[in-house]
Amino acid sequence: GVELPEGAVVPANTFLQTLPIDTSKLGMEGACGYVTHVLSTQDDIKKQKEDVTLFGKSVSQHLKNKGSIWTSKMYPVRPTAAESLQCAFEIQAGLESGKAPAFWDGSERLVSLAECVMAKNLKVQAEQRKVIP
Repeated sequence: GVELPEGAVVPANTFLQTLPIDTSKLGMEGACGYVTHVLSTQDDIKKQKEDVTLFGKSVSQHLKNKGSIWTSKMYPVRPTAAESLQCAFEIQAGLESGKAPAFWDGSERLVSLAECVMAKNLKVQAEQRKVIP
């Protein structure tokens, strides 16, 4: 799930998903991080393409990714769910404006949807579901 800040607007046909990640499974420091995936409900996440696109916009031109949305490393890991959500909004805004988010500059480790599913922290996810009203 995703906890949106008050006043946040999610455009139509937008999918958001925040996962708690066991960062040790990705060879990263720390026990838990968060990744929020953002994509269009029209995106085919496993379709193999030379030019990977989100919302019909090229991701490959910024990240040199080929393959699919599923395998493209484009999402940063953040210490809180709120920070990861902010990154997802930055990805969407960057694609819309044609200006890549700062974290796509190669200075930090990015992860794919596939990696996140394999490294999701089930204990944290179960604890979070207990508090859903």
